[in-house]
Order: sequence, then C-alpha cells, then structure tokens
Amino acid sequence: MLFRAPSRSTLTVVEPDAAASKGAMQVTGEVVTGPSTQFAFACALFFPGAAPMQPTNLSNKKQISFWAKGDGKTYTLIVPTDQRNGQGSMPAMTTFVASPEWKHDDFPFLNF
Repeated sequence: MLFRAPSRSTLTVVEPDAAASKGAMQVTGEVVTGPSTQFAFACALFFPGAAPMQPTNLSNKKQISFWAKGDGKTYTLIVPTDQRNGQGSMPAMTTFVASPEWKHDDFPFLNF
C-alpha cells in the first residue's frame, strides 16, 4: 500500500513583481512526510502542451528562464523528457536557491 502524505501548495498572483512584469506567482506550501513516503512534494506545475501531461515539442527553445525570490532555501526544478519522464525513470531535475532578493535563473535544456 502506498501512503500519500497530505502535502499541499497554494498559488496566488501578487505584487510587487520582478523586472516590471504584471505580477508574480507566489507559491506557498507544506511538505508533509509519513513513514512510507518516498517522494513527498508540494509544487506548482506548468504544462506547455494542449492538455496536462501531454508531450510538447520544445526543440526550438533553448532554456527555461524565470525570476525567483524566496526564503533562501534550495528548490528543485523537474523537467520530464521523452527519455526521463517519471514512468520507469526519474525525470530530469536540477536545483536552484530562492534567494531573499529577486534573481533571474536560466536553465539550458542541454542540462536536462
């Protein structure tokens, strides 16, 4: 039996924002672990395809870029690929630090 921990996240649009944009997405959450929890997480998801979890050709794109600001802790960016999609293999991932000040991060697809 797989135990699912009651982790949760909340997404809201807030101001002030980074780089004079129209707003920022604030992600808050709590990761709750349990005795059988292998991969506990709270997250925000972005699906660039026509429907959630639908494959999308991003070969004309070079990287994922975003501004982040946070509590100084390390977070994980997960990018499912054809070869590493979480269905039998771990998805591609990298980490970043959400520093107390706005910081622009670039993650080249070649790294995934």
